[in-house]
Amino acid sequence: MHFLSIYDDQLSMMSQPIIDLSYPLDNATPPFPGNPPVEIVVQATIPADHPAGVPGAMNISRLHTGPHVGTHLDAPFHFFREGATIDQIPLSDTMESHSC
Repeated sequence: MHFLSIYDDQLSMMSQPIIDLSYPLDNATPPFPGNPPVEIVVQATIPADHPAGVPGAMNISRLHTGPHVGTHLDAPFHFFREGATIDQIPLSDTMESHSC
């Protein structure tokens, strides 16, 4: 699941389709050397006999990992004391026009 809804205004201005290049994150995803491995542990699941649409049950997972795993974008702040943080980078700056 991708949480792009906060960028809807920027996305609506783009005329080409978006191609998501990210890879799924799971326990087999290799970490960057020196970082801990990905660990996804199911903590709770919705019982099979729980009526659909009725509140009171949920799926819960715990995610433990280092910052350098899977598909990610390092903000300039990662390398430079005065660099922009990831929330300061417009989504449109991470996209490129293409033709197939």
